[in-house]
Amino acid sequence: MNQRIKIEKNLRRWMDDLRTSPRKKKTRRSLGLAAAAAVSYWIFGGSQGLFALATTYNETWSLKREIRELEKAHADLVARQASLSRDTAYYEKFAREKLNLKGKGEITFRFDRHP
Repeated sequence: MNQRIKIEKNLRRWMDDLRTSPRKKKTRRSLGLAAAAAVSYWIFGGSQGLFALATTYNETWSLKREIRELEKAHADLVARQASLSRDTAYYEKFAREKLNLKGKGEITFRFDRHP
């Protein structure tokens, strides 16, 4: 029985030393700080952290906005192409102004701007 009491006392003393030893406290604190740093990096840093996630979200949002703008511009161009293919007056006006063409029976007068 005495042997058992001695073992229990030694075990308690050893446990108390672990709890109160400055070296052990420093080691535990260092391990805690290292674990906190690792978790912080895992959450905030790296290629899949919160900052990377926010950056990716902003890029995705801006690309979606750009896609909507390009789709609208494309729809406008398709509508303009459809209207131009049916509008012969536009082609006639273009031919007269840009290409200096004339219709049947018309006479074209050209004036020099500089005397």
